[in-house]
Amino acid sequence: MNFIQSLLPAMEHFHAIGYWAALFIALLETTIGIGLFLPGSSILLFMGALAAKGYFDLGDLIWFAIAGAVIGDNINYFLGKRYGSKIFANGFWVIKPAHFEKGKDFFKRHGPKSVFIGRFIPSVKEVIPLIAGTFGMKRLPFVVWNVLGAIGWSLVWILPGYFFVESLDLAKMWLTRAGFFLTVLASAFAVFYFLKVVLIRKGKEYFFLLSSVWRSVKRAIVENPDARKFAERHGGFFRFIRKRTDKSDFFGLPLTMFVFALLFALFLLGGIVEDVANSDIIVFADVKIANLLASFRDPWLTRFFLWVTVFGKWQAALALSAAASFVLWARKKKSYIIPLLLSVVGGGASVFVGKIIFHRPRPELAVYAEHGFSFPSGHAAMAVAFYGFLAYLLIKNAKKWKRKVNIFFAAFAVAALIGFSRLYLGVHYLSDVWGGYLTGAVWLIIAIAVSEYLLCKKRGNENDGCR
Repeated sequence: MNFIQSLLPAMEHFHAIGYWAALFIALLETTIGIGLFLPGSSILLFMGALAAKGYFDLGDLIWFAIAGAVIGDNINYFLGKRYGSKIFANGFWVIKPAHFEKGKDFFKRHGPKSVFIGRFIPSVKEVIPLIAGTFGMKRLPFVVWNVLGAIGWSLVWILPGYFFVESLDLAKMWLTRAGFFLTVLASAFAVFYFLKVVLIRKGKEYFFLLSSVWRSVKRAIVENPDARKFAERHGGFFRFIRKRTDKSDFFGLPLTMFVFALLFALFLLGGIVEDVANSDIIVFADVKIANLLASFRDPWLTRFFLWVTVFGKWQAALALSAAASFVLWARKKKSYIIPLLLSVVGGGASVFVGKIIFHRPRPELAVYAEHGFSFPSGHAAMAVAFYGFLAYLLIKNAKKWKRKVNIFFAAFAVAALIGFSRLYLGVHYLSDVWGGYLTGAVWLIIAIAVSEYLLCKKRGNENDGCR
């Protein structure tokens, strides 16, 4: 049975939720900033097709969509009346001043009816109500044209889905299990890419803001008379804290951060080990997720993930580590070689010991037979231990912020794909992969700490002290 058919019967029990969903979709699709990203119109088209199949009442669906569109426009109108001039000058989130200028020209050319016409124009429909509020358009004309526009917009998107319901059959043909899975995967990477772009453009700004806030808070505490008295009474403790937070000394803030990171990773690893050992609820979830992913298998995707998973094999990690060591030796960066091998060999050895201790059987629905036990995943451990340290090396030697961010996200994507390939191919449970990630993270933290110490020691030989 087609996957979408398995979804539809459940939907008929949630009529009220579906109508309210239509309202909020229309509202958010209209709201300034959000409407650029939410495909609300396409979702309403699909809901219209569902109405033709009897899952929704057409009239109710239209009324809820109209209500959402009207509310969203009125929110924008209110914002324009209250904060319009400020928003026009500075922009709002992803809405730049250029968007407002575009909407402003449209408003001037077409007058009040622009509230109606602008409703059908992407990137204009979100800003026209805001401009109407900013320019002081009277409430009654705005509401009239706004309601008419919302009615027209709702009909334009819902009725085609209702009357041309054959398009739903075409959608069913394309929305196979594999197609649905690819859509979800593509959406996840779209969000991932969006976060990367935001971090590249605004990361430094946010970092400086947080640093400034922290300095202000620290200064306020230091200058507080009660805090000073407390510090004087407990001088030994605060001297210890100052040493542990000294940025100029490896044994100060850097080592403190490494210790906290290591303890946190060990704490998480201990939690998953306890769950697996006690056959906790995580084991039940493992089986459910394995069965779900097995139902989404597709020959093309299976071949793709078979190639992806090769990069997580310990043989591949060792070969790439040897190649990286040769490059580091040739480029006179020998101090990185020992930490690199420590990360890879330590992670691999821990996985080997873990498999012997737990003797956890592999999942029954695997694409191919794997030798050895299941917990923890060696591929996931190598993905973090090797590719994580490789990313650390590249970031350490990269000069531009954009390049650093791109390297981090590339390494994260590689590790995520390798771990997910083990789940998709059915050779590991979710807790196996998570345990492997944490095992690799423990050794990655240790390796980076050793690397920083060796670099600090090298600088100390040159500058009379590891500070």
